[in-house]
Amino acid sequence: LSAKRNLIVHNGGIINEEYCSKLGVGREKIGEELVIDNNNICKLGKGVMEIGIAMLNAVSSMVLADRSYDV
Repeated sequence: LSAKRNLIVHNGGIINEEYCSKLGVGREKIGEELVIDNNNICKLGKGVMEIGIAMLNAVSSMVLADRSYDV
C-alpha cells in the first residue's frame, strides 16, 4: 500500500526502480505508468480495513484489560 502511495505521490505514478525492488516487479516495467483499476482499489481498500480492524481490536483489548476506564 505505501509503495503504491509513494509512487503516485512522489513519482507521478511512473514505475521506478525502487517500486520494482520493493514489490518484486520486473525491471522492464520501469518508466511505465502504474495502472490503478477497480480491482486494485478493492484490494487496497480491503487491506486498509483489515489494518483498521486489527488496530480497533488491539485498543479494545487494552481498554477492556484496564478496568480504570469503567464508567
